[in-house]
Amino acid sequence: MLGLMMAIMLFQVEGVRSTARRAPPAAALPKIQRRGLHAWQTSGTDFFEGHKSDLLSGGCPPRLLVHAQMDATARQYMRACRKFCNWAEEQEVEIYPSWRLDKAISVYLDVLCFDDEIGVGEGKSLTSGMLAMYPALRLPEAYRALKAWEGLRPTVQGSPIGVPLLMEIVDQMSHYGEDGLTAADAALLAFDCYLREQDWELMRVSDVVSADGVTAIRLGVQERGERVKTGQEQGVLIDYPGTQRMLLNRIQGKKEDDRIFPISQNLKELGSQKYHDLGERPKRPRS
Repeated sequence: MLGLMMAIMLFQVEGVRSTARRAPPAAALPKIQRRGLHAWQTSGTDFFEGHKSDLLSGGCPPRLLVHAQMDATARQYMRACRKFCNWAEEQEVEIYPSWRLDKAISVYLDVLCFDDEIGVGEGKSLTSGMLAMYPALRLPEAYRALKAWEGLRPTVQGSPIGVPLLMEIVDQMSHYGEDGLTAADAALLAFDCYLREQDWELMRVSDVVSADGVTAIRLGVQERGERVKTGQEQGVLIDYPGTQRMLLNRIQGKKEDDRIFPISQNLKELGSQKYHDLGERPKRPRS
């Protein structure tokens, strides 16, 4: 009897072990953004190529900190850093050690504000870019100057635009060849779906889903490490049939990983200038 009980207990134990062995594997963690060891180059920080000695000596933050901001954001930061360093070279301004860099940035912000008369966003991109590259950097004078600049020129939201003004912008951009047509189509989609520049800039062919006459776009794709203002794995339906046809025509014949709106920075700046030029005209009905 005792032997029979022992056999039953062993059978039950083996059954538990067997069940544990057959348990389905845990779901795999999402793959890290496809940037890896070359993350600095692909996130737009090629400007710092001339500072390899500094990076290799410990000035470069760990790879995880590279992923603290989106690629598009990093490119914006690095453009501002390039402009600053070009200015420093032209003016023969020393930017080493860090206290000289702090002083130089504060003077540069003064130039941007009073001489160039541009928005405070350029100054924010510069300081944020420096801190993205060197998290331990301290810029007390530059931040004091930036705070004063914000008080002088407070940031305001852009005014809404109506369909007539949008059509004028699209028409103006369409005169600049294939790149201009791409920019015009991006403006049309952004207007229809309330997209920011970063949203349509990151869009790939695989992000477009169409069935039964309805087309949607996917935003903040998690497996690519992307995020939009409302988070990850977001989506929006396209309202206007014309926008829907434009987008479906644009992705025909392209690979799933191809970008839909590959637009140069120069053309983006031209588009912004066209908007401001047209916006200075008498006000149109707003949407």
